[in-house]
Amino acid sequence: MSDFNLDFDLGEVEAPQQFSVLPAGKFRAVVHDVDVRPDYDGTGKTLWVKLTFLDGDLKNRKTVAFLDIHSSTDWKQTRGRQQLAALCGATGVVGLKNYAELVNDKPVGVVIGHYQTRAGETKDQVKAFIPADQAPAVSDSPAPAPSTEESPF
Repeated sequence: MSDFNLDFDLGEVEAPQQFSVLPAGKFRAVVHDVDVRPDYDGTGKTLWVKLTFLDGDLKNRKTVAFLDIHSSTDWKQTRGRQQLAALCGATGVVGLKNYAELVNDKPVGVVIGHYQTRAGETKDQVKAFIPADQAPAVSDSPAPAPSTEESPF
């Protein structure tokens, strides 16, 4: 029993874009949103830092860093707070009172790394935050091709 009167034709809808794994390296991004959510087992809190890349092929692509800010596991909480401190330093936020202060349109350097899932898939993750000037801006234009002329030397 439906009262939606849905007129849906699969042929009129584009397939969703499949994103590839982000390349490992240092990139410039900006924090566009933050959210605190329960962690996977409900015993702690994870800060979701939503980032938008600023340059090159990744421009406008988004990713999320997961920082364990409150955890029943000491090392996870320590690591999460270290990442939060690095993010604050990289964005110039001193004396954080509210996570929303991280959304300030200041570029931040993001170090992307890879890990293997138990199923053998390669996934990307934010490994660290660094000052934006330590993450080189990537040009949208390709590098010039090497010259084919022979050198006189």
